[in-house]
Amino acid sequence: MSTDNSEDNVSNPKVPAPQEQASAHVALQCALVTGCMQAAAFNPWDRALYLSVLHRRSFFVWSNWDRPFQGFLQAIAHRIMSGGCYFMLEDLFSAPCHNVVPNHPFVGACLTGICAGGVNGALLNPVAIIKYRLWGKEGSTVFREMRLMWLHGGLRPFGVGALVTVQRDAFFGVIYSGTKTFLGDLAQQYGTPRTGSILQFSGKMLAGGLACALTAPFNFARNIKYGHKSVSTPPKGVLQIWTELYVDVALTVQSQGVRHGLRYLQARLQIGWGSARVAMGMAFGDLVYYRTKIFLGYLQDLAR
Repeated sequence: MSTDNSEDNVSNPKVPAPQEQASAHVALQCALVTGCMQAAAFNPWDRALYLSVLHRRSFFVWSNWDRPFQGFLQAIAHRIMSGGCYFMLEDLFSAPCHNVVPNHPFVGACLTGICAGGVNGALLNPVAIIKYRLWGKEGSTVFREMRLMWLHGGLRPFGVGALVTVQRDAFFGVIYSGTKTFLGDLAQQYGTPRTGSILQFSGKMLAGGLACALTAPFNFARNIKYGHKSVSTPPKGVLQIWTELYVDVALTVQSQGVRHGLRYLQARLQIGWGSARVAMGMAFGDLVYYRTKIFLGYLQDLAR
């Protein structure tokens, strides 16, 4: 995300949104709007993905989709925060990170992604745990689940998966922001006023899909940790989870061949539908965030 040519970006029709850093309150408003839009659009997909990984069944099994908004109202706060928090942090970290390496916009974008992703993972991990636990229960609420977790495990249940989540989100951030910047520069160079926006959106989808695929092992470990039901005993470690996955894949290869082994690995990591979900969600969220930023800037100009 280059900021050294922001004035040109505003007037260049190839770029769909300005890249100036927003103030904190504007960034928060944009994040809330983005989160609301994401929460409404993608909750059924997210729930189906989670249940398919947890119960080791196909993504399109009806039991993954029969209650698409279960846990939605109880965990709507997390849905809103998680849907827009990364873009807000990316926006706020952009200027400071680019100032560290002013002559290297690509490196600045990668640094922005690391900072935004790491902070995003640390902030949202405790609430994400509660959301995932609510998906498997009927009639529970956020506060009831928090009380049970505190009574049976103190602070420990709220930190389940924290390290792997921060690692995943920081790794995701550097890939997404770096790839988005690189492809965005190509779109500006070779796109036309008519195709520029389409190329920008497609580049963000590709960046999101690539980041999701490369961070799939971290995401798999996080989902297994989140699926640990007991709050009084610790979940499996990341290395243990990866080792068990490797053993399962190896046994599948030995008994059914390499092709079936790769299919099994793809299904467990949800690289297909999981990557498609993230690709769509990141491109959609990025678009909503920066369009909202433009709109709020327009309202501010009218109020002056």
